[in-house]
Amino acid sequence: MHIEARLFEFVSAFFALTAVLYGVLTTLFATGGVEWAGTTALALTAGMALIVATFFRFVARRLDTRPEDYEAPKSVTAPGNWASSARTAGGRC
Repeated sequence: MHIEARLFEFVSAFFALTAVLYGVLTTLFATGGVEWAGTTALALTAGMALIVATFFRFVARRLDTRPEDYEAPKSVTAPGNWASSARTAGGRC
């Protein structure tokens, strides 16, 4: 769940930055000033993503660490040469 929480934290930060940038750019270039519907929608999207990220962080603390949550996963290499075994099978795997 740590990976999912981090993903939604990045999504939340992206939408928050986009909301600020959208608000500033519509203020500078639109004739009517700030376009509030789009700015509000982007800000609320950032808030919703932050709620999901917070939930995943909360759940991740209660669960055991999953194998995909390890920072440095173990590298597994297969023994032998896979290309030579494909050639001996006549190119069929």
